[in-house]
Amino acid sequence: MTLSTSPLTSLVISLATSVWTDMGCHYPKPVYLKSLLHAMRASRLLVHEHPLLILRINDKPISEHSPDFIVQDKDTLIVNLLVVSTITQADVNCVRACVNAHRGAAGGVLINFGDQRLTWMNIVQSHHNYYRSSV
Repeated sequence: MTLSTSPLTSLVISLATSVWTDMGCHYPKPVYLKSLLHAMRASRLLVHEHPLLILRINDKPISEHSPDFIVQDKDTLIVNLLVVSTITQADVNCVRACVNAHRGAAGGVLINFGDQRLTWMNIVQSHHNYYRSSV
């Protein structure tokens, strides 16, 4: 099965690439957050900063997650940024938990500004019907 990249994911990656090209890899995470936020809003995307997502099972809160952004256009995208030399499985699991805690259909992307080139990973939503959540 091939995973296709949504137009929203492609746009966010394109904006992140522009930010990374302008800045390089020597800044702390808050600088990239602010720069990417500005670029996304300049592109007229609806962006929610640091939303709280609550994963519920049988209406009981199981865990709370706060991604860097939820970006909405025709689709919804959960975005987490990193500034590290290597993406770990824990980083991927964090984004996956955010995507699964979102109350509607959403994709996820993990963007790393800390390497010698911009790197990213698409994260897809698990379809466990026992997951219910609220924002």
